[in-house]
Amino acid sequence: MINKAYALQFKTRSGNYFFCGFAEGESIKTAWTLAEAELFTSEDSILAVLKRFKVKEKKKCVIVKVVVAHQVASFNWCPL
Repeated sequence: MINKAYALQFKTRSGNYFFCGFAEGESIKTAWTLAEAELFTSEDSILAVLKRFKVKEKKKCVIVKVVVAHQVASFNWCPL
C-alpha cells in the first residue's frame, strides 16, 4: 500500500529544516530530518498550518511530497 503525504521544509542559510509543530508562544518547532517532521495527509490540514504562518508573517516554506510505503511481511507457515 502506498500513501501520499506532504511535509513543510524551510530553506535557510544554515541548512534545510522540516516543520514538526508549534511550541509555546506560537513559535515554530523544526526538525533536522524528514523522519521527525510532521506529515500532512490532507490539503485542509496543511492549509491551516500555512495560514498560521501567514498570520505570523513567517518566511515562505516549500511543500515537499513524501511517498509513504507500507511493506507487510509475509511468512510461509508450514507445520512439521
